[in-house]
Amino acid sequence: MLWPVFFGENLYSNKYTGHSLNEKGEGVLNVWKNFNSYIEAENNLGRKTIGYVYYLKEDEINLIVEYFNSILKKRLRYIEYKNRTQYILQKEYNLFNHNCAAVTVDGIKQSGKNIISSEFFNIGGGFFSPKILYDILEENTEVKYDKKNIYKK
Repeated sequence: MLWPVFFGENLYSNKYTGHSLNEKGEGVLNVWKNFNSYIEAENNLGRKTIGYVYYLKEDEINLIVEYFNSILKKRLRYIEYKNRTQYILQKEYNLFNHNCAAVTVDGIKQSGKNIISSEFFNIGGGFFSPKILYDILEENTEVKYDKKNIYKK
């Protein structure tokens, strides 16, 4: 049985998001309770979210879930909100090597599926941003996504 994996990245607008734009800071991972709430929040910030869907086997999905669960177990603390839980992580955020795009790619790599081949990791001189990830996913002909959804008001 194959399971769809939503692999979404935001192309950020210049609207203020409530986060400082420092190179380093507190590591945060938001886990949304409802997909529609996530998209609504992103749209309210003026962001366009693109969802790349890859069909994976159940055991591949479980490896990804285990990876993220292991990160959440090591959290420093968490904050419950209406539509999401915000986990404050042990590992600090770093704009250049531990950002939202890099953490997402690390999770996907757990499946063993070569969604992002090693040749693409040198794009951007080691800086791995949502925009660079977008370019990689669009250009990767080795493992093409199964479906692409765009979420924008």
